[in-house]
Amino acid sequence: MRLLYIFFFLLYINWANAQGLPKGQYFEAGLHIGHVFKHSSKIIIPISQIRNTYGMELNWEAHTYGKKLWQEVGKYPRMGFVLSFQDFGDKRLGWGLGIMPHINLRFFKKDWFEMYGRMAMGLGYLSKFWDGYSNPDNNIIGSHLNNNTGFRIGFGIDAGKHIQLRPSFSFTHYSNAAAQFPNLGINVLSFHMGVQYRNNPIEPNDIIHHKELPKRSKTLQLSVSTGGGIKEIGRTVRGPKYLTVVTSVDFGLFVVSNNRLKLGLTHEYSPSRSAFYSHNGSYSQKEVNAIAHGLLFYVEDEILLGHLGLIGQIGYYATQATVKFPFTRIGFRYYPLDPLKNRLAPYIGVRLKSHMITAEYFDVTIGVAMH
Repeated sequence: MRLLYIFFFLLYINWANAQGLPKGQYFEAGLHIGHVFKHSSKIIIPISQIRNTYGMELNWEAHTYGKKLWQEVGKYPRMGFVLSFQDFGDKRLGWGLGIMPHINLRFFKKDWFEMYGRMAMGLGYLSKFWDGYSNPDNNIIGSHLNNNTGFRIGFGIDAGKHIQLRPSFSFTHYSNAAAQFPNLGINVLSFHMGVQYRNNPIEPNDIIHHKELPKRSKTLQLSVSTGGGIKEIGRTVRGPKYLTVVTSVDFGLFVVSNNRLKLGLTHEYSPSRSAFYSHNGSYSQKEVNAIAHGLLFYVEDEILLGHLGLIGQIGYYATQATVKFPFTRIGFRYYPLDPLKNRLAPYIGVRLKSHMITAEYFDVTIGVAMH
């Protein structure tokens, strides 16, 4: 009942704040129900026995409508920020609060109905984490501050000009990306019901169509990058932390004017892997160095929305794999120069590397794309 009171309060704030918003800027309030799922046999807490998760969300969203050329090329995406709260259903897990920038891409629209996908990545605060004395069963999370990543498949159902109902299914992940162990991560599957208020909505006659859209470049693309992230030595708690250095080179081609596929190779120097072996006494320095270095090959898809790039990678190890699963990377890149208009486009990016749904590290990269 308390959640319902808060929900209607959020709706009121939603309506009150939306009155003076410019065209295409909307507020949404919603409730979600779901359950933490057990993705690893190492998790101690009996996940199947805990109650459902409950939570709420307040979302601000700006709907692009073609004021800039990239908006039409990108099918008029919507961007914004979401503030989310989740009670995980067990006192050992506590609750989580997240704030995430997000991007919505529409898959389909017909009259009063639409389908969309949302990707969000930001910061999360968790009320409970592992403590050997007060919370020994929580071997899932090792810190208050975490990465918060969410994916959503949603539907929009118009209920008049200014109101849209937005049921959706979402996957939410909290982890510190191995910056501090334990780090199995909290993963939640949820059903969400939101109500969006649109004081000054984008209508069909507001959409701006440019006379000429960019054509697909057929030139081979080359990108190089380097960066790093912090990782704690594996299988330790409050142990030493090391800088993982990642250097990549890839080649790609545009499949449409703002979407390119790439094949690449990454060199990964991860001293946290070899720290134990260097003090073991049973391994030579050559063997220790081999453990710290790795070569990884990958396939990447990058969607360009103006100066922003959305990336997704999947790949495996050309050298000895650290785990048996393929790795994935998701993230964002920011290009100070428009990568569709400049043959040399430097960028800065943030990425999350995972194996299945357990994060390995979070890194910051700098690079340049050339064509």
